[in-house]
Amino acid sequence: MPRHRIAAAKLYSSEMASRVADRCVQLLGGEGIVGSHPVPRMWRDVRALRIYEGSSPIHERNLAKAMIRQVGVDGTLPDSYRA
Repeated sequence: MPRHRIAAAKLYSSEMASRVADRCVQLLGGEGIVGSHPVPRMWRDVRALRIYEGSSPIHERNLAKAMIRQVGVDGTLPDSYRA
């Protein structure tokens, strides 16, 4: 699998998991931060995952470089780069 696809998958997955975890915390209020609910642990784990899998700006930079390289090769982007 090309590296740009791996970077895109990691970026999308970590950002979406972060959004979901943040919304869960918002729904639960204070209980979502310090309560006995599993959400606080998940929220912390997602934050660690975003760091462990590579930060979002790094993935964005790698994707941009891959796109620039591809455009430089033939002047177009293949369908795999399009949303």
